[in-house]
Amino acid sequence: MRMLTEGEFQATFTMRMIRIPTTDPPPFDFWDYFEEIPPVDFRGFDCTGGHVDAVWQTSGGRYQHVLIRTHVRNAFMALVLIVPDKSVYGHRILDLKQATRLDPNEPSL
Repeated sequence: MRMLTEGEFQATFTMRMIRIPTTDPPPFDFWDYFEEIPPVDFRGFDCTGGHVDAVWQTSGGRYQHVLIRTHVRNAFMALVLIVPDKSVYGHRILDLKQATRLDPNEPSL
């Protein structure tokens, strides 16, 4: 299990990210990886519901970002999938409130 640094995570974005419907099947089963993430990597966030809130794909289709909902609005466990390799590149907590200083009263994603 690889917790990505901020730089590694940012390197998996493209200028244009495409939202994929959460009803579309994933390119491969990533849940075994998710289940093996060490508890410390969740930084106190609870993802036990296992609900995929959003999926974003890079314009070239290399990476998918699977955002798994936490108990906190606008915070997710982000899994970065390498689509052609059918592998997980790594994971990172994505706390949009902290990253963008969102107003807590704003609607969530």
